[in-house]
Amino acid sequence: MKHEKLAIISLGSSIGSQEQKQQNILHACSQIHHQIAPLTTLAPCYTNPPWGDRAQNSFINTSAALLTSTTPFELLKKLHDIEASLGRQRQRDIPQGADRIIDLDVLVVFSQNQLIKMTSPDLTIPHPRLTQRPFMWWPLMDIVTALSTTYNLTDSLKSLTAESLTHKLTQNTSWYSKKTTLSPSALPFLNHS
Repeated sequence: MKHEKLAIISLGSSIGSQEQKQQNILHACSQIHHQIAPLTTLAPCYTNPPWGDRAQNSFINTSAALLTSTTPFELLKKLHDIEASLGRQRQRDIPQGADRIIDLDVLVVFSQNQLIKMTSPDLTIPHPRLTQRPFMWWPLMDIVTALSTTYNLTDSLKSLTAESLTHKLTQNTSWYSKKTTLSPSALPFLNHS
């Protein structure tokens, strides 16, 4: 039997109404649950303005945690398959940072409370822009806080941020306009144990 790792992934959507964006994220969560592994925790959703110079619409972003025995590469491949099934087109002629129906990224992976670090042409863990993007960082911190009674992840994450960056992130909450928690009844697949 393969050793289970704790993976935290980012989910985002910027196409459609606010309700459609939430539905896009819920559909992705459901597919992750059925095709990869049950979700153990889902962070609140953050509504934030477009990021970068290509996106036109506001985003809804969140993070989810799951226990999986898949390798990080297998996890990324499965996330890309889910994106494609939901209508995401990953083509070289679509600019990075453009609006998208769904965006799924591997943020961090832990094995026995230790942060896995890896760099390859296809996947870098932790996500290479994690500490530069508050819409990734804050939902991740929500997950780490929610799991703090089960896992000790904070020490592993300290290596990611310099004190000044952590201070900058903790002082700036103007990057999002709304924080909402999805109703548990909308998440029948979430492992509520």
